[in-house]
Amino acid sequence: MSIATRTGDTGTTALMFNRRVPKYHPRVVAGGAVDELSAALGLARASADDVGVAAILFAEQKCLVGLMAELATADADRPRLLESKLQRLQPEDLSRLDELVAKLEANSAPPRGWDTPGENAHHAHLHLARAVCRRAEREVVALRATGEHVPDLVLQYLNRLSDALWLLAQAKQIATIVNTAKRYQFSKMRALAQKIARDKDALSLTPLQLANRYKLARASGYKLHKLIH
Repeated sequence: MSIATRTGDTGTTALMFNRRVPKYHPRVVAGGAVDELSAALGLARASADDVGVAAILFAEQKCLVGLMAELATADADRPRLLESKLQRLQPEDLSRLDELVAKLEANSAPPRGWDTPGENAHHAHLHLARAVCRRAEREVVALRATGEHVPDLVLQYLNRLSDALWLLAQAKQIATIVNTAKRYQFSKMRALAQKIARDKDALSLTPLQLANRYKLARASGYKLHKLIH
């Protein structure tokens, strides 16, 4: 079966259970925003250098499939969705995000000022996903304002997901700053060790002075090892 069905050539599309609506329908707009969110999460996952973070993002992408099913079901067809075996958003999905937010907050310093995206690609991608998540949340709120049914769980989940993405981005920013500081300190210590090793005045030093220089070089080498491991 071809992906080009041509059924949307006139500006309509199908919701769940083949109910046709215009492509500007609020359910289509909200579902499209969540689809963009999944793509943004995929971008952040692709640039992640931490397998744990990548696994978190992948799990939430999978979770969005059930959320989109909720958004793509017209009110008249909701009983059919509830009776079906299709994937739907579950309370456990929200609980998982609550636990993640609590864990991230417990392991990070209180925020100070605005976190400007761009410490590196992954940091920027996490913030992009957060911003798209906020927009998806606004579209879902707008959908509900039209009188269409939207489960409370959908809004709660999107709100919590954006919180989690902000915290993941903050953690990445802090890790990047720390690693940059370590590399700077590493460079300074290496220069010190090299200076001590090639000191031209070494021949004029007393045995005690030579011993002290040796200890300093050894200590610098030890600190270098601790910084990079």
